[in-house]
Parts: sequence; C-alpha cells; structure tokens
Amino acid sequence: MLLLTILCTTGISTENHENSEGQWTQWRGPQGLGVSADANLPEVWSHEGDNIVWKTKIPGEGHSSPIVSNGRVFLTTAYGDSTAVVSHRIVAVTICTLAFFFVTGALAKLLLGRRKRDPDNSKQGGCLDRIVNPTIAVVSVAVFLLFAALLFVFPGQYDATIGQFLAKTLGNYDTEHLFYISDDTGAARWLNSGAAALLGLAASLHWLRAHSIWRLLGALAFALLAIVFVAFTPADLWKHPLPVRPRLLFVVPATLVAVWFLLGYLDVRLQSKPADTGNETDGAPPAKASLLDSLNCVTIFWRHKNIYRPGGVLSTLLCLSVAAMAFLVFVPVNLLLPEIGLQRAVVCVDFESGQILWCKPVFVAPAERKHRDNSYATPTPATDGQYVVANFGAGAVCLDVEGHVIWKIPDPKYSADTRYGAAASVLLWKDKAIVLQEREENTRRQTWMAAFDKATGEVHWRVHPKSLSWAYTTGLLYDDGSGARLITASHEIVACFELDSGQLLWEHKIDLDQLVASMVRIDSLFFIGGGTWGPSALIAMQLSGSGQDTEIEELWQASKDTPGCASPIAYNGMLLTITDTGVMCCYDAVSGQQHWRERLKGRYLASLVAGDGKVYAFSTNGSATVVAADPQFQVLSRNRLEGDCRASPAVAESDILVRTSEFLYRIGNNAH
Repeated sequence: MLLLTILCTTGISTENHENSEGQWTQWRGPQGLGVSADANLPEVWSHEGDNIVWKTKIPGEGHSSPIVSNGRVFLTTAYGDSTAVVSHRIVAVTICTLAFFFVTGALAKLLLGRRKRDPDNSKQGGCLDRIVNPTIAVVSVAVFLLFAALLFVFPGQYDATIGQFLAKTLGNYDTEHLFYISDDTGAARWLNSGAAALLGLAASLHWLRAHSIWRLLGALAFALLAIVFVAFTPADLWKHPLPVRPRLLFVVPATLVAVWFLLGYLDVRLQSKPADTGNETDGAPPAKASLLDSLNCVTIFWRHKNIYRPGGVLSTLLCLSVAAMAFLVFVPVNLLLPEIGLQRAVVCVDFESGQILWCKPVFVAPAERKHRDNSYATPTPATDGQYVVANFGAGAVCLDVEGHVIWKIPDPKYSADTRYGAAASVLLWKDKAIVLQEREENTRRQTWMAAFDKATGEVHWRVHPKSLSWAYTTGLLYDDGSGARLITASHEIVACFELDSGQLLWEHKIDLDQLVASMVRIDSLFFIGGGTWGPSALIAMQLSGSGQDTEIEELWQASKDTPGCASPIAYNGMLLTITDTGVMCCYDAVSGQQHWRERLKGRYLASLVAGDGKVYAFSTNGSATVVAADPQFQVLSRNRLEGDCRASPAVAESDILVRTSEFLYRIGNNAH
C-alpha cells in the first residue's frame, strides 16, 4: 500500500522548470532533486583533457552551482571591488616595506654595531645594544613575517600552519573556532592588521638614538596603544567578546620586540675579570665563587645623553616612516574604510564554446562573516529561460539573459547579522521568485522568506516564521494534490508553506540541530538528514493528505553516517548519502535497509548528483568517484580535476558541468 501511495502521488508542476534533457534551471536541477533524465553521461575524464569539452576560468570566488537554460550557463561569483583591491595592495606593500626595514636595520646593526670597544680594552660597552638587540631584531623579522605577511599575502596558508598551534594554545578554541584569525572582517581584520601595526611601531623605536628620552616616550606610547588595541577588539563572528588570551596572543610578539629595543636605553658593560689572589675562602665551592666573580664584572648604567635630541636626521625620518606605515596598516582598514566590500556578480557562459558572454556586477557590500567552507557567492541562482534571479545574502537581483539588471533589492543590514553566510538557493514558481534567509544564532533579525515578482521585484508576500532558524538548506517545491507548497527543513522543524500567500500550513518536530544538507524526495516520501552540533540522524517521512490536514509518518531513521554538508540522492528506489569525511551509504528508500557502506577518499561538501545509472561524488580536492546506482557497491571510475571543488555539479545535454576554485568544466563523452 505504501509503495502504491508513493508511486501515485504527484510532484510539483514543471510549468516553469522544464524537465527535458539539456535543462538544469536551479540548484540540483528542475525538481531540486539532483537527478538527471539524460542518458549517456560521462564516466571517465581527467584534467589533462580527456573528455573535457572546455575549461573556462571564472573570475572571483564562489561555490554556487552552474545552471543551464537555452544554451547558456549562469553562476554567481564575488571579488574585491576597486577600493578593496587598492586597500589590500597598500597593506601588502606596506608590510613588505616594514619587513625590508626590519631586515636591513637588523643586519646593519649586527654587522657594524653601534658602539666601539674602549681604547684600553678594559671593558666592552653596550652588550645589549651590540649583540642582543640586533639578534632579537633578526628574530623579530621571522615573527613579523609569520604573524603579518602570512595573514595578508597568504591568508589561506594560515590555518594550515599556525592554526594548529593556536588551537592548542587557546585551550577550548579549536581550529573550527578560529575564523576570526583568517577571516577578513570584524575581529579578524582588527587583530591581523593590529598585529602588523604594533610590530611596526615597536620597530620604530629601533631607529631612535639608543639613549634618547624619545625612546622612553615612544615605549610609553606603544604600551598605551597596545592596551587600547586589546581593550577595543571587536566581538567575534558569534557576536561574543573575545577572551583576553587570544587578544594578548597578537600583542605579545610586538611587545617583546619593543621591550628588547627599550633595553638599549640601558648600558650593560663587562669589566675585566679581577686577578686571582689565591685567597679563596675555605670551604667555598669554586663554581659558586666563579659565578659571583662573573656577576661582579657586570655593570649597568642608566644613560641619558642627548636627552632632548631624537637622534640624527636619518634615524628620525626612518622612525617617522615606520610609524606612518604602521598607521597605514591599521587605521584605514579599521577606522576610515571599514565598509569596503566585495563585488557580487552574475556570470553568463556560452554552453557550446565555454566563452564568457558577460559578467555583470550587481552589489558591492562588506565581506560578511562566513564559515570557512562557505563563500560570498554560495546560493545558486535560478532561471526560467527569460529571467535569472540570484541571492547573495547582501541582496537579491534579477537580470535578463543578456545581463541587464531588471531589479535588485539590497539588504544593507545583512553583513552585520550573519554568522556562517548565505546558503539557501533561489526557487522559481510561476511568476514568483522565492528567497529564504534563515535567522542564525545570536543575530538580531528573524528569519524572513519572501516571494518577489520575477518581472518587477514587487513583493507578493513576506513572512517571518518564528520556528525557522539555524539552518542552511534549500527548500523543496511540492504539490500535495490541492496546491503548490514549499517544504523547508530547519532547526528541529520541518515546515510547509502555501506558495500563493506564504501562509504556514503545518509544522513537524524533528530531533535534528543546525541542518546543512537539503532534503530530497521520491514523490511524497521525504528524506531529511544532518545535524552538525546536536543530535544527528537520517529520517524518512511519508506525507499523506493535503493542506493543513497533512499527516506525517516517520517510516525509519538511521543514526550513523548521517549527511553533513552534502545533500543525498533518492534514485532508482534507493537513498544514497555521503558524510563530510567520505563515508557513502546506500539504503532501500522505503524500508531503510542498508545495502552497503563504503569509505571514499577525501572530504566531501558538494552534493551528490545521479543519472544514467550512475552517482557522482566530488571531493574538495577535485577528485570524483563515479559509483553504480545499484544495491551492490561498484566503483565505475575515479577521476581528477584541477582545483578545489565545493559546488554541486550540474547535468545538461548529457554532459556534466563542474565548478572548481578557478574553473568551470564541461565534461562529456568523446570530447575533442
């Protein structure tokens, strides 16, 4: 009876989403299920060119999937606008210049010294100034490059190198909690730029005359600035004040450098060792006597010559130059231009040739807080062949297929109210574009969901469901027999909304927390899996009835190897899932019986795609495993592309479109 119910229940109308071959009009295809009806899909390819129809470099960065309609491919991207690019270049050049001053100054003092020996060779002057200070200056170069240059020039390398050390140093803060270190917003920008600026200020003391009062005054100013820097560090991406320990971690290197340079104000001299008189005290250990004699040879002078003179003209100019560079590193990006942002754009590529037809910038907005696995252009656009609608979190926009902006609705408050960044993709239904932005933890705004007229941008309806929050899933369109519905899976809730009015029809409680993987279905049989922080499970639910009278029956659950970021596939009577760590499982869709469980190599964030009896799983390093859609596990091929792959693939005209960190690939059989 259950099988009969499933097979007889109708799905959402395909009035605006063609289910024919060659079309992939929204995220995971026309029905949002990740299944293609195309035949003869490719099984083998390689980055050397085998079965690669074309490869196109996409400007910027994004994880949105490509969509295809009428011979055109659309996707979104994000890149720095002109102001942001200039600002980052200034910071990078300034840091390199500071490093140059560090190196040249330290080596010059190490080789030449600043003090000469006394004529009678009876004592050696300025030991700290001659040996210790130059040595510490050289060490500070390495510290400077580690904590500053890597943060700006190679930010992607930071988590892989320093992150593990910091994770242990900060105790409860593991690498998943260190977004503020490698991110480019809020506390991250403050700490990274502040660490470089403080090192520059500490270095400026090095260029002042060793025994000048200006070095003392500079050290006092440095101490006050370090205190202000620590005290006014912005909140982290959870809107929580950062603990003192991670704040101090960025101050310590510069403080140590400043202290060592300040010690040059003192004059430590070694007197000649007194001659041995032979009158050693009876019973006194020789070692202790030798140690005491050595200590008696150390004399410390408090030098204050030229107390009102900052030093020579050259050293004064160098000091002011280094201080000015420290100013450039910190002040503009945090105080003068804190809202410099990223350009969000929509890209159109010709399906046949791979040529970029147009790239249309649509929004400039601050770089919001986001998860390290997310991007600033993750939600996938949707098209009906006439319009292309995209959502960036920072706003929604509609363009025609020639790249002309029809309407756009910015959301200027978005960047201040996000934690992990936007994820839910746009859905089109009749004349409406459905945009969902769920409330994230510790943000000020509620979840909002709106239906925009895709031709004018007029708001048909806008609702604020109180029960939807802390989830990053795309809903499913569904026809329950009495009308079109939108079903969403959120934090502990599955909810159903009427598409004509936005009215909430029903809610169903689920024991899942913070979902990322989206739902799939076989007609009225829905599958929901995930849960990143709390309970996790894979749940099969059968819907019966319609409207507010809908009844939900949970058929089966699996509590192990549940989906993480990658959405599952319901195909050929089976449900296939994959975890972030590569554990792939195959279940009987109706009974929940597990057919097989196998581990694939790599990390998996892109959602599964199926068609032509094959299931495609793309790992983050560009590797793809093609598995037979069969109750018996069988690997058909393993393939590799260049670059990082986190976007879900698309299928059109029997070819596969795959987006990596730099390129968009079209893969087909017998490509030349």
